[in-house]
Amino acid sequence: MQLWLILIALALWECLAFLPPRGARFTLPWRGPARALRRGGLHFTSPWPLRFAFALEGSVYEALPDHALAAGPLGWLAATGALREERALAWSSALEARGAIVRMGDAPLLRAGSEGTAERVVRELRALAAAAPAARPALAREPLRAALEVSDLSASVTRVRRATLAHRALAALTLLAIGFGIPAAVLSSGVAWDSLWQNTWPYWIALHGAGFVALAGAELALAAPGRGARLLHALVYPPAQWRGSGELASAALAAAHPLAAVHALCDAESALRWARSALAECDHPRLERTPPGVDREARVASLRERRAELAAFCERAGLAARLAEPPRRSDASASSYCPACFAEFVAAGWVCTDCGLETRPFGVDALAR
Repeated sequence: MQLWLILIALALWECLAFLPPRGARFTLPWRGPARALRRGGLHFTSPWPLRFAFALEGSVYEALPDHALAAGPLGWLAATGALREERALAWSSALEARGAIVRMGDAPLLRAGSEGTAERVVRELRALAAAAPAARPALAREPLRAALEVSDLSASVTRVRRATLAHRALAALTLLAIGFGIPAAVLSSGVAWDSLWQNTWPYWIALHGAGFVALAGAELALAAPGRGARLLHALVYPPAQWRGSGELASAALAAAHPLAAVHALCDAESALRWARSALAECDHPRLERTPPGVDREARVASLRERRAELAAFCERAGLAARLAEPPRRSDASASSYCPACFAEFVAAGWVCTDCGLETRPFGVDALAR
């Protein structure tokens, strides 16, 4: 009985998915629209393994004449506190990705949403460092343009779903057997819990082993970054297999921008919220945190270029007209909202304590700037 309770507790823990700041989790159920959670944190996502889920982060760079700033949806330096922007090119030669952590030598520097995002951060920063200063702004915009392309995203999602199907089915069977099969066997046969475990433990080991083999096959088929760390984790901690497909999908689809993924996979309201938030990050820059030596005007120009890319995507996606409409209130007494996290406030003129942005009154045109 105690062992069964422990296994159920582990299953519930594995249903809690930790997402870094500005992260997103997309859950694609059998029916209904997919959900996109704008804020990070601990969420009880109920990821029954047969359902396909993945977490994405976008990496957006501002390239100024002398160096680059990392900003946007990627939660930079999440492990070091509130810092979200830092000078990056000076560190490029010492950067390396270990799992989802980007390190500078032996020191952890930042936590990304997946192994694929972390390796892409290192690769792009090294490319920026090797380029001539005059070529860096154009080079930095290329990852953003590529991440906003949705033409190949559906095919990539289909490929990931197909590769992980066997593992998701076996993981679902394992959870079903542990959660319902064991109590049903005890109640129907009258066999003691201890005797049941002694007679059936080879079958549990075989089921877990089959799930690990299926996960390894999906890893080989997709060749996503961070394969060794994920397989080792699943091997030494078998409950981690229940989230293995989600972690693999996150790494395999890490090149997509969250806005493009939300538009391709989720309902229209989710896409509108993400579009407003992405534009707000350009409209409300924290210029007071500009590092010493950075030209403020150059940074404003870089933000405008990034915003132009996002606005062009909204035009292509047919979101521009809807962005002119105010977001829907969830509380009738609210008069303003944070443009990044969409927390609602009774009075206007407040500053969101989480995002540090001034709230907007309902009805302001999101594309007015």
